[in-house]
Amino acid sequence: MSSIDPASPAPSAGPGAPIAKPDLQIALAEALAIADAAPDVRDAARRLRERFAPCRVVVVDASDMRDDTPAGTGDKAQLHYAASDGHCWSVSRHGASAAGYFLSWKD
Repeated sequence: MSSIDPASPAPSAGPGAPIAKPDLQIALAEALAIADAAPDVRDAARRLRERFAPCRVVVVDASDMRDDTPAGTGDKAQLHYAASDGHCWSVSRHGASAAGYFLSWKD
């Protein structure tokens, strides 16, 4: 039977370890800055996916989001918090528990 020394540091996460989901409400200003720095909506989505993995970024047409209040609006981009039950997606007002962002581009 082995024992664990409580003073020893925890093992570091290896390459196969799950990545913790970021709090998207705290990250909103950074996310808008990243999106606005992109030349187009597709590149903005790619950059956001890289930065906030494992969260999802779904590109949507701005007209589809016209009835929803964005979580944040930049010079070019609008972000809405996206919630998921594992199958269906919906707009959320709660960034801390959001599973991703809906990204739309201003015309």
